[in-house]
Amino acid sequence: MIRNERLEIEVLRRRNTLLHVLEKVSGVPENRISAKVLPIMLRAVCEHYFLKTGHPAQIVSHAVTCARKISAGSASFANAVLRKALSHDDIRSLLPAPGEPDHLELLLSFPSWIVNEAGKVFADPGQSLAALNESPPFTIRMVSSDPQAEAESLTARGFTLTPASLPKAFHVQGSVDITGTPEWRNGKIYIQDEASMLVADIASKLPGRKILDLCASPGGKITLLSELLPDSVCTASDLPDRLGLLRENIGRMKLQNIKVCSSKEVAGPFDIILVDAPCSSLGVIRRHPGIKWEKRRNDLGNLSRVQLMLLEQAVSLLSPGGHIVYSTCTFSRLETVKVVENLLSKHSELEVIPLNRDFPDGTLTFPGLIMPGFQGMDCFFIAVLKKQ
Repeated sequence: MIRNERLEIEVLRRRNTLLHVLEKVSGVPENRISAKVLPIMLRAVCEHYFLKTGHPAQIVSHAVTCARKISAGSASFANAVLRKALSHDDIRSLLPAPGEPDHLELLLSFPSWIVNEAGKVFADPGQSLAALNESPPFTIRMVSSDPQAEAESLTARGFTLTPASLPKAFHVQGSVDITGTPEWRNGKIYIQDEASMLVADIASKLPGRKILDLCASPGGKITLLSELLPDSVCTASDLPDRLGLLRENIGRMKLQNIKVCSSKEVAGPFDIILVDAPCSSLGVIRRHPGIKWEKRRNDLGNLSRVQLMLLEQAVSLLSPGGHIVYSTCTFSRLETVKVVENLLSKHSELEVIPLNRDFPDGTLTFPGLIMPGFQGMDCFFIAVLKKQ
């Protein structure tokens, strides 16, 4: 039986669905199932329907053995319920049919408010939410003028790498510890999704060389900009308690053209300002499935106010003719389109700059979203604004 991190992550990802199956089969609500035996039963249902490992009888037997360590009654309950719960080939036979209430919520295991937010944004919310349930690729960026040489060095020591879409990006196959390599220790590798890299790549093609990353930690975007524009003067700022990791990463990569300071110490003006603002993180749920259950609909309004405040600060620090690159790893309209609209309504000197980027899977249009699963990337919103 699988008893590892992969199973625990999948249980967290599918929690609503798994609970529904147990409640439907047993007739017992979640709050009346022992808090000690419930995780055992959730893992068993998840193993059968989503990881598809082992025969149902083996999975039930293992779960009952674990439950017996709690009590004989727990073992008896787990045995009776799991035999019924694992008797189907397809979990959909235990879930609401399409068109019935809570169909997507239980089929894909999302709270109703996230399903509603997805319905406002995506043409096919089911397809997009399903993509957020997929395991993401493990993507690294080579901090090198010769990324292929670094990739070959890793390959020679047994790592399996495949080129991603952006020039310095590679997908690493399998469960490996890349941070134990000499390349990591020497600052030649940075773990970063391509959506995050794309933000910096877009910024690198804008005019000007005085650059600020206003929410820089842990440093992925500003360090990539430092590489792409070695003649630039970069400032990386964030809250004081986030500067330690930022300095550590910049130091490990031995980048000399980045000044680090707290957000309150920033002095402009700047030609390019990145604002990768704190957000609900709905676009990275595939990496952090606990976001489904930790976030609340009310969070969106609070976050949108913080995002607007940061953008207002960016406008005050921006040179005439300069650009702001606004990004969030979420898809909610309140934190993306609406924030930009609110900013524009307060600043007539700003205009949105439309951009297109071509990829093998299609063309991305900004301002807009990187859709969940597009080219293996996280779901990001990106908008570029110019100050007249």
